Amino acid sequence: LGTPDDAYRYATGDLIEVYSGDPDTGMRTTRIDRPLDFAAVTDHAEWMAEVSLCTTPGSASYDSTGCQIYRGEEESFLAKLLGLKGHRARIAGLLGLTGRRDDVCGEEDEICRAELGAVWRANQEAAERWYDRSADCTFTTFHAWEYSHSPYSTKVHRNVILRNEISPELPISSLETPVEMDLRHQLVDLCNDTDTGCEAIAIPHNPNLSNGQMFRVEYADLPLEEQRREARLRARLEPIVEMMQIKGE
Repeated sequence: LGTPDDAYRYATGDLIEVYSGDPDTGMRTTRIDRPLDFAAVTDHAEWMAEVSLCTTPGSASYDSTGCQIYRGEEESFLAKLLGLKGHRARIAGLLGLTGRRDDVCGEEDEICRAELGAVWRANQEAAERWYDRSADCTFTTFHAWEYSHSPYSTKVHRNVILRNEISPELPISSLETPVEMDLRHQLVDLCNDTDTGCEAIAIPHNPNLSNGQMFRVEYADLPLEEQRREARLRARLEPIVEMMQIKGE
């Protein structure tokens, strides 16, 4: 699916075009077998800016080495060293595995910060376009993003779902916030415990690919009372967990 609008169009039962996977065949059409009642586009906060910059001709970073790696025009040393191929190699080269690339994001990441804001606003605008706020309420959209922490190639990911259209200025990324405890603290500081009406939950995502890391007690070394506070906050923000997805269950 190419855009949030495509995703919502598909979710509501419209016919859309998707890539067939075969260069000779090109595009094909598809339709969901049963329209959904609600949906959210949970794009990776870590990659929203870079992917947009690297796929938009004329952008501030389009001709950078990092973007050439992402588009498959050049292979990074790190990808070669780790034996990565295809999309994983392009992402590894684009992000440098540990952070954002200066040639793509600029000094102090100012280019990527601005682009992230633009992509996030576009995502939110699409959600608002497709939300049926009439009395029929045939389809509900949620403003959302994915926090994609991947230590040692595991997936300690969370889909952050907002109750309404009120949100933090930018989605919280694991590149800037690599500790899950800090994600929860930022959610309450920037959203749930403000007087703006913002409210978020974080749904553990891909737990079957987390190598047991999703449910570890990450605050076990803290003093007992701090452990209790962290556990209460985790229970408050993570009341449910994803059980099934296209990758397994």
